[in-house]
Amino acid sequence: ALARETYNLKVYNRFNAETGGLRQQAFWSMYYTAVAYCCQASLSSFQTFSVEIASIVTIAALMLVGRLVWDAQSIIKSAGMIFLPEEALKAMFDDVLDVETGIL
Repeated sequence: ALARETYNLKVYNRFNAETGGLRQQAFWSMYYTAVAYCCQASLSSFQTFSVEIASIVTIAALMLVGRLVWDAQSIIKSAGMIFLPEEALKAMFDDVLDVETGIL
């Protein structure tokens, strides 16, 4: 939408307003499905290996999944500022500028 020569912001804003909730639901659905699949894949090692080896593989894989979720959540939290209203962004960045310049 933004690559259009005319009405680019209007098309983008309308698309964003009409599909925002659905796209967010789709994202969270894919996210939780991917996490569940990773957990299932790590637990399926009990079907292939002995209990001792499967336990080690499962613990290692679940630790990696935990790290993946941790990193994804921090990215999602940081990306959340994209959807903040203008007033919240102004307050956020004015506070940052005040700290950087030493003005409080």
